Amino acid sequence: SSLAVWAVLKYTVGIRVSEEEEYNGVDVSEFGLHAYPEFVERQGA
Repeated sequence: SSLAVWAVLKYTVGIRVSEEEEYNGVDVSEFGLHAYPEFVERQGA
């Protein structure tokens, strides 16, 4: 039964985030901010 649930989820909403979301950080794509801002490299610094 868990295989059926997994298959339904995979083909409807997806199991993984896109490569771009993974690179940028899921916290940014989901919530709009960094979970650990002290570890984020600043652009142009």
